[in-house]
Amino acid sequence: MRRLLPLLLLCRLATAGEIPNYQNPHGRAQPVIAVVGYNTGTELTDFAIPYGVLARSGAAQVLAVATQDGALTMRPALRIQPQDTIAGFDRRFPDGADYVIVPAVG
Repeated sequence: MRRLLPLLLLCRLATAGEIPNYQNPHGRAQPVIAVVGYNTGTELTDFAIPYGVLARSGAAQVLAVATQDGALTMRPALRIQPQDTIAGFDRRFPDGADYVIVPAVG
């Protein structure tokens, strides 16, 4: 329940139009966002749209991350090479990501 309370508070603030400013706990120049795809089937639009919009904005360091080594197979069709794996990301960013996006998998 303790983990659910901050989420409920954030949802309440978001519906009221009051989203708190980002507080950088890691001393990074920009927030780090991991868009994590499952190697054997990730929904293309759920992965590509948030990744593309956020990366293009320049507001954050956005990384395409796979669950394991190798290309990501997107549904309905497309294969992309991720920038890192979850294990590699964890070594590179031991404090974790500021935000994690997990698209639908199939």
